[in-house]
Amino acid sequence: MKNFSIFGVIKMFNYLITVLFIFNTVLLFPAHFKLATISTKNSMEYEKLSTFINAVFKRAGHTVELIPLPGVRALISANSGVVAGNAARTQIAVSDYKNLMLIPESYNTIKVYAYTLNKNMKKDGSLQKLIQELAK
Repeated sequence: MKNFSIFGVIKMFNYLITVLFIFNTVLLFPAHFKLATISTKNSMEYEKLSTFINAVFKRAGHTVELIPLPGVRALISANSGVVAGNAARTQIAVSDYKNLMLIPESYNTIKVYAYTLNKNMKKDGSLQKLIQELAK
């Protein structure tokens, strides 16, 4: 039979109380979060993002407010804790902001097209090759 010290029991009890407090705070009490976004309120992109984000937070019992901000200001606000996070950003966009953790969840796909007046350009589907051609 192992000997338990009173300090070990108290430490374990404190740990258990902390875990229960966090569990109750996060899961049982609804919270309101503010997320920055670079989408403007009158855009179709904002509507898609708002619908998606609100459904996710509602399912967890929370509410969320999207706050449109210019790109860098949105990242700085999220990184410094002014808002809870930044919605709809790429991994590259957040790579310099050490306090932000990427949650890789897709809600939308964006197709990018390039146009040229140069009739000698070849269409091969490679953006990298297009960039190399334009650099010549």
